[in-house]
Amino acid sequence: MQTEHDAVKAKARVAMVRGEDRVANLRGALEAVIDELPWTTYRRVLVKPNLVVSHAQHAITHRNTLETILALLRQRYQGMLTVAEGCAIEPTLRAFEAHRYPELAQRYACNLVDLNSDDTATVELIGRGKHPIQVEISRTLLQSDCRISVTVPKTHDAVMFTGSIKNIIMAGLVNRRVADTPRRARLLDRIGRAAFGHGNGWGSDKAAMHQHPSIMNLNLARVAPLVWPHLSVIDGYVAMEGNGPIWGTPVEWQVAFAGVDPLAVDVTALELMGFRLDEIGYLHHCTKLGLGKFLPDEITVVGNTSRTQVERNFVRHPRETMQRNWKTADIDDWLLRPLRPTAPPSTMDQAKEGGTADDRCR
Repeated sequence: MQTEHDAVKAKARVAMVRGEDRVANLRGALEAVIDELPWTTYRRVLVKPNLVVSHAQHAITHRNTLETILALLRQRYQGMLTVAEGCAIEPTLRAFEAHRYPELAQRYACNLVDLNSDDTATVELIGRGKHPIQVEISRTLLQSDCRISVTVPKTHDAVMFTGSIKNIIMAGLVNRRVADTPRRARLLDRIGRAAFGHGNGWGSDKAAMHQHPSIMNLNLARVAPLVWPHLSVIDGYVAMEGNGPIWGTPVEWQVAFAGVDPLAVDVTALELMGFRLDEIGYLHHCTKLGLGKFLPDEITVVGNTSRTQVERNFVRHPRETMQRNWKTADIDDWLLRPLRPTAPPSTMDQAKEGGTADDRCR
């Protein structure tokens, strides 16, 4: 029987499977790690694919990837299952329809939730000039007791690399401009955003995160503990290099990663793409917060291939030099400040009336 001391010393297992069949890669990687999670204890499982847009297939989660995951989940878990996304630049429901997600939802008895239209909790982050800024995060995401992040490994235009951790952080931030159920007239919101900027109740809280690299990386790391994935899946059958996360060049990498330690999974993938952990600000901050394992002797890679067979130097984003400027003298001071989500008045009022965020998402 494993003791508590043994558990602390245990290595994070990252499955890495390579081959010419996307689904076989994913099944092999997931089956190596999925039963490390206590499926009988969960009540609200959420799967977050990467649907940043409805087009550009090489930039988003393949439909076959999502179906493979849902099928494996339903073999182990029969409770409430949600597929959730909050698209960055277009309505989420349009992306769901474009990739026939409603058919998958019916087949696997799961909910589809637009996180941009969800009930929210509010957190205070760091804005321009290091002034406080209020942003809203989906309560469906916050309240899920098992979060599964599914993404494509990509270079990025602001933080160099995007993997499973960033995928789930950005999803929960509300973009009011493309919400299916806008809280105010879109014209009024555009006027407010022009006058006051993104955030603080206006425009897109996703856009509010895109500031100077030092601030964006800090904010990503501060939100990370609130929405930390329990299972990370990176489908690198087709990855992306160069001008990511949407307009980059597809790379036929033919590899899948999975693990229950998201930091270990992301670090494994980024290093094989030719990055170093100390280049990626938000992940470096996550190590400071003790959110996962990242050192070589803390990670065991299992699967049918080796690092030398998979490693490839990905072309970086053209703005790589700018993205490196994330280090500031007061990083630790800002990073360690407590972050406590609070419910906005609308949520608290509905709770008093007996309604919950989950009631409205079903």
